[in-house]
Formats: sequence, structure tokens, C-alpha cells
Amino acid sequence: MAAPGYLGTGITPEQQEAFVRDGYIIIRGVLSQDEILSLREAADRAEQRWLANPNRIGCDLPYLRRVEPLIEYDDKFVELLDHDAFFPVVRELMGSGVAMLDTSYFITPPRQGWGHTSKWHLDEALTGPYPAPIPLMLKASIPLDAIANLDDGPTAVVPGTHRLSYNDIRPDPDDPRDMPGKVPLLASPGDVIIFHGRIHHAAMPNIGTRTRRVLHYNYGHIWMKPWPGYEPSGRVRALAQTDVRKQLLHISDHHYQSRLPGTER
Repeated sequence: MAAPGYLGTGITPEQQEAFVRDGYIIIRGVLSQDEILSLREAADRAEQRWLANPNRIGCDLPYLRRVEPLIEYDDKFVELLDHDAFFPVVRELMGSGVAMLDTSYFITPPRQGWGHTSKWHLDEALTGPYPAPIPLMLKASIPLDAIANLDDGPTAVVPGTHRLSYNDIRPDPDDPRDMPGKVPLLASPGDVIIFHGRIHHAAMPNIGTRTRRVLHYNYGHIWMKPWPGYEPSGRVRALAQTDVRKQLLHISDHHYQSRLPGTER
């Protein structure tokens, strides 16, 4: 399910229906090409700063470089937290208590094999027979390069699995491409992919000819703590000059819906 639609902004009935049914939506063409170019430049800066940090977290493997937490390595990515192109949709699906849990930049070079990120998994692991009535986590993924076919290494999902019990047994193929019922989430620069934290998903191996670069923003709720090591630094917290960003960065615990235009009850 999605959160009750009391915020009244940001999402169409068709998007709401698709998310409840399938567990994901793709918002097409909402970031301009100038914005994508700026994000690519910021991502390059962030990667170099991350590499220069001897205490960095994330991973640097032959098949994946994962820059984390992304917002610590370029201020551009703090600005992206509540971007008008997709955050109103996130807010509507999660409810007014939304907050940031982690941010990352995935760089997947071509033809370098695959590893743990290509194992089918859930991000949200609430045990028990029933899923939470609204998402506990929701991810917004922003491709910086075209992901045009299965060879490009897209994230793939099994639609509807966000509605299953955590205890349901799911297939676990040796090759992630052999998952029955999978749907690759193909996208272009300018698109934003949003998917439920409970949906069964995996990153397909990049067997194409170009590097796959994707920004990931993982949203949760204000009562959920950021993962250890992902807590916003004092420098990043100082950039939060609005009620929205203060809440997203766990600086305040208020629900801000009455403070935003068009969200009055």
C-alpha cells in the first residue's frame, strides 16, 4: 500500500494505482538534460573525493564501485534530497514523516562479472506474515546513463512481491537473469525510478559495453535512524535551511505537511 493521500500533491491516481499494484513506478523525463549533466559532473567530483578519503565506507570491487554516503561528497546531492521532480511523489507514498536513511552512487563497469548486489533480495525485512501497511523504505534511483536493455545491467523487480509475506519462499537462481517473472527497469537519463523497499529485486549483470551509473536515495521515516556511518555530518546538517531538509536529515522531528504549499488540511 501507499500512505493515505492526505498530502494532496505530487502523484497521479494512475501512479498511485501502479505503485500499490506493482511496487514500483518510473517517472519519465522529469529531470532536464542540463540537470543530468550537472549531476554527472557532481558525481565525478564525489567519486574522486571518496577515493581520496582513507576512512571511506562503501565498496570498491571489480564489478561495482559504491560511493557512500553520497551527500557527504558534493553539496549538489543535498539539493537533490527534496527535488520537485520526484520528492513530492516520494512524500505522498511514504507519508508526512519521511526522512533520509542513506544515499549512494553505484558505478558498474561493463563485463566485470557480478556479486552480492545481483542476488535477489528485499531492502525492507520486516519479519512476520503481513507486510507493513505503508512502505517502511522506498528507493528513488536516478540513472545518469541510458539503461536500454537487459545487457546494460538494469535493476530488475518481480512486480507485486512487495505484497507478499516476508515468510514466503522465493526463487533464488544462481544466475539472477533466470528469475521467473522479472521485469527490468529500463530508463533514460532524466527518468526517476521509485520502488518499494519490500519488492524482490536485483541488479542485473552489466554485460554490455558501457558503464552503468546510478544515484540511489533511500527514504524511510523520521523514527528510523540512518544506518551507522550514514549519519549526516555537521557540514551537511548546516546546509539544511528548510523545514523539509531538516526533517529529511533528522535535525527535527516535526511533520512538515502543514508548512508546505498545497498541503493544508
